[in-house]
Amino acid sequence: MPDQHAAEATYLGIDVGTSATKAVVLASDGTVVARSRVPHPAARGAGAGRADPSAWRTSITAAVLALAPHTATVG
Repeated sequence: MPDQHAAEATYLGIDVGTSATKAVVLASDGTVVARSRVPHPAARGAGAGRADPSAWRTSITAAVLALAPHTATVG
């Protein structure tokens, strides 16, 4: 018997790039439900070849929170 909740499954993808964090919510069929992009320019101020992880954490949190209005509450 197929899982009745399978059609409701969504997946979160996060890409921390050099200048921004991008996040996407995908439906189980691959359809994009929502996407966001949050820059983290402060991450580059740590010097050549270095990045500030707190800037990444802040941009990841903001990118995921931006998707919240487009997703269902997990219960």
